[in-house]
Parts: sequence; C-alpha cells; structure tokens
Amino acid sequence: MTDLCNEQRNPLDPSFYQTCSKSRAGPVNSDIRRIEPTHADRNLGTQLTSVSELHYHLISLSGGGYRAALYHAGVLRALHAAEFFDRENVIVNSVSGGAIPAIIWREFTSTQKGRKEETWPETTLLDLVESSPIVGGRFNWQLLGGWFFAQNCWRRHIERWWDRHEFTGDVIKESPIFLIEVLDYYSGKFWVFHEKILYIANREFFRRHRSWPEISLSPIDALTSATALPGAFTGLRLNGRLFKDAGIADNLALLPLLEVLIHNPHGDRLGNVACWFLSNAGKPLSVLSSLDFPPGNSETVESLGVEDRLLRLTGDLAQPLYVNALAALLEDYAKIKEVGVSIGRPPDDEESWLKSSLPKSFRPSSVPTALISMPKTNALGIMAEGAQAASFRLCDYGFMSVDQRSKLQSFYQEFSEMQLGKSI
Repeated sequence: MTDLCNEQRNPLDPSFYQTCSKSRAGPVNSDIRRIEPTHADRNLGTQLTSVSELHYHLISLSGGGYRAALYHAGVLRALHAAEFFDRENVIVNSVSGGAIPAIIWREFTSTQKGRKEETWPETTLLDLVESSPIVGGRFNWQLLGGWFFAQNCWRRHIERWWDRHEFTGDVIKESPIFLIEVLDYYSGKFWVFHEKILYIANREFFRRHRSWPEISLSPIDALTSATALPGAFTGLRLNGRLFKDAGIADNLALLPLLEVLIHNPHGDRLGNVACWFLSNAGKPLSVLSSLDFPPGNSETVESLGVEDRLLRLTGDLAQPLYVNALAALLEDYAKIKEVGVSIGRPPDDEESWLKSSLPKSFRPSSVPTALISMPKTNALGIMAEGAQAASFRLCDYGFMSVDQRSKLQSFYQEFSEMQLGKSI
C-alpha cells in the first residue's frame, strides 16, 4: 500500500501529497475533495498513537504584514491568559508578519531578563507599527531605500526598535519554543530560526531541536529575512543560500510542523499532537472562490468535516493539496483537536470589546497586509479582535475558563483606555 505511512520521500515535496491524495481520494463535494481513510489506515493510526509518548501543542501564526502581527499578538495574549504556554511541548511556528509577535513573545516568556510590565508585548509592538513610515503606502520602504536598498532600511528600523526595548534574545526556557520560518529560494527548503541559529526544518530538528547544517544568525536578521516579501525586498544571502519570506509557499506556517506527525515505515513518530491552534490573518486570494458552498446547499459550518473547516480557515496562499494531506493526518492518524481563528470573523452575536472606541466603519480584515504605520485605534482594534476570537474558541474547546476570558477582556479595555486616553 502506498500511503502517508509508508512513503519515504520528503514530506515537503508536493509530489509526496499528489501520490497520497490519488491513493486516498474520496467522494467529491463541490470543489472540496474529502479524504476517506481505509480500515488499515485507522488501525495503524491507533497503533501509532498508543506507542507515542510526547504530547505536542502546536500553534501556527500566518503571514500578513502588520495586520497579522497585531492580530496574532491578541491571539498570543489569549493563549497566555489561558495558561496555554504552561503546557508541555508547546511549539509556536510563525511566518512573515507573524514572526514579529512571535519574537516579542519569545522575549516576554522565554528569556532570562524577563519582563515585569505585563503590557510589554503590546506596547512594544505598537511602537514598531507607529514608528514605521506611512509615506509611500505599501511601498514605503522601497521609497526610502530607492527600492534596491529597501531591505537595509527595514533592517535599520528593526535594529533601532530592538535597541529601544532592550531585547536580549537569550532564550533559557525550553517551552514554549518560538520558531521563525524562512524559505531558501535556491533549494526550496524550509528553515526555522531557533536560539540564534537557522536550522533546516526536518525531522531531526523537531526530535533534538538541532539539525545539520546550521547557520548562526542574529534575531534581527532572522526577522528581516522572514519578512522579506519577494519583489519588495532582496532577502538575506548566506552561505550560498537566499533566505526570504516563506509566506509565498506556506503563509499559514503549517508545513514544517508536519514533521511532528509524519512517521517512517518503521512506525517511528515523534509523538502525539494534543492540539493544533491555527491563526490566520493573511490576505485571501482567488482560491477562496473554491471554498464557497454551491447555490442552494444548506449545509452549515457545524456539519463540515475537519478538512472543510481547515480549508475555510486557511484559504489564502495555502495550496489545497497540502491542506488535504494535513487534514488526513489530523483526522485519520493523530486524532488532533484543531482550533482555528481567522481575521474578520469575530464570535457570533458578540459585540467588539473595543466597540465604543472604534470607528463604525472599521473592519480589521480591511486593513492592508503591509509594513505600514496605522492609527493606534485601528491597531488596538485588530489586536483586540484576535484576543476576542481566540479566547472564544479556547473557551469553546475547554482550554480557557469564563473567568479567564472576562479578565482578558478587562485587560484589553484597560490597556486601550490607557493608550487612547479615554474611557471604553
């Protein structure tokens, strides 16, 4: 049987999933193909689950410029309020704009210096956004740097911001692990930044948190290369490689984490994934049209399978082929509890936590996915929506109590009141 269980090729190679999807293709509903596991697959999944010992908690932060950075900041605050980071084997993988709050929260939770000020992650991110130039719109850095030196301008801005807030970058806690994903444009391989070193995102890294080869890199260079959108920034050249924004191939920060689930022919898997939290604040593309129900279809979101829900949550730069394979792993083998939030979709029948301070026409999903300054009111609104949506889902899945969510709401209202100087 040729399947995900017995395939020995690179799981990040698209042909890997093409073979698997053909061998496991199920009935078609509209444009969404549902994968039906065989009886043998189910038995194998159960067997592997019983022998695995490690229980991973995975978090994926999508790309999407400052919009994504602000939204994910709210999501991370909600996870922090739910004491999610106190769980074992927590891995946060981030792409592009999602790397900004990831590196802030890595400093806040994992470094020796620590931070006594509870609002440090939010104030630090707001400072980065507010201090960015607005002239030139989404091409502000290209205008400042004469296009060819835009990367240098962006790096200097990050460096000054880094110094203002006295980042140390010295990680001492093993969990949570905050990763920054970049793409080597010459080889097509994904790499992850961890503890001042770039590693190839392979099975060996997730087993030992080390892999070969490895490249020493500063956190500032890791952040600037992770946000180096092709066509807008030149990227980072190191050791015959060109590192740029991985969002063009994996805007949902999913693919490297598949290594935790993929197992070899001998049944050796790294462990179980207890929960996978997906946070998507990227810009939807034309692929969204294939996710809409056909006219007259009365199915509701509650009746959808995990694959369909994942597609709806992640319908931007992610290829449906990869999402199909991910859904098969989630549902058939790992029995993972997935929790997902997406910008522009706050909890039903619940007013925005900052409604009184936001313009009536403001919609977080309408904010451009660029590295451009924006009004503080808008930035706070995006951040609060991320926290509100994430906490709602965490409560729904039993990861957060109602009291914890109430305290989180108070935190954001008080913080926004302090930032805006008016009562909310």
